[in-house]
Amino acid sequence: MKDFDKSSVVSASGSTMPNLPTTEGEEDCEQESSGVSRLVDFKHIQWLLKPKLLEGVSFASFVEHFGFVNLEDAKAAYERLINSSRLPMDRRRTLQAAYQLFLRNKLQSFWPDHLLKMEKQMTKTKFMIAVTKSARVVQKASVKEIANIAKSLEDDGDHQDESVCALKSIHKPE
Repeated sequence: MKDFDKSSVVSASGSTMPNLPTTEGEEDCEQESSGVSRLVDFKHIQWLLKPKLLEGVSFASFVEHFGFVNLEDAKAAYERLINSSRLPMDRRRTLQAAYQLFLRNKLQSFWPDHLLKMEKQMTKTKFMIAVTKSARVVQKASVKEIANIAKSLEDDGDHQDESVCALKSIHKPE
């Protein structure tokens, strides 16, 4: 990941975000008012701060972007994100209000649809892997069959025509 100037990171509200880590995988340790230390995933903060034309930091877009499949994990990660002290207070309040509204009105319909979409994607991926493996098996079998035909024709000796030369060029004995 390319390093960037920490002082140039600007939030959606226009304020500069100080002290951001500059390498992928670093985690930001924050202190709650109770003094309990917790980790905020840098990738989530980075995603939240990326400029967008429209507000794209909804719970739904967060879950889809990071591919969560466990509701409790998704909620915990998003709550850590929107409660991060890295965000200006106004932005935090806006995101928290939108999150509460989403939980009340849309979560029950969103989550099953999200899981169905993830399952379809996994099924499609597994299918494509199976097709690729099958194609490789067929390809290897074809090459072996061509090699066997070329060898048998070569052993025959009398049939040195264009087709034998073509088969030999496809498979050269090792």
